[in-house]
Amino acid sequence: MIDPEDKGRLLQAVAIVALATLGGLLGYLSRASDAGERVTIKQMALKASSAGFSGCLVFFACQWGGLDWLATGILAGLAGWMGAEATIQVLTNQVRKRLGLDREENRDDRS
Repeated sequence: MIDPEDKGRLLQAVAIVALATLGGLLGYLSRASDAGERVTIKQMALKASSAGFSGCLVFFACQWGGLDWLATGILAGLAGWMGAEATIQVLTNQVRKRLGLDREENRDDRS
């Protein structure tokens, strides 16, 4: 049997990922419309699903950071709107900072 607290967290995660997916879809449609681009079902599905994946990563990052579910929802929705590429770049930078990894230390300085 699933613990009621775990069930609540799972429902929150599903809602947050759905919000990010919707944000990604709306962001794509808005950007395509502004640019006068042709919208395809394939691109809509790709952008929405990649935004959902990004939203899931944001959910986990927010849980790691101790944020409440409202802040998590806002950040996941924004991540979906921004798109997967931008979100992954931001998350990568934040994780590197949190883990104490500095890009400067890992560079080969043979200038």
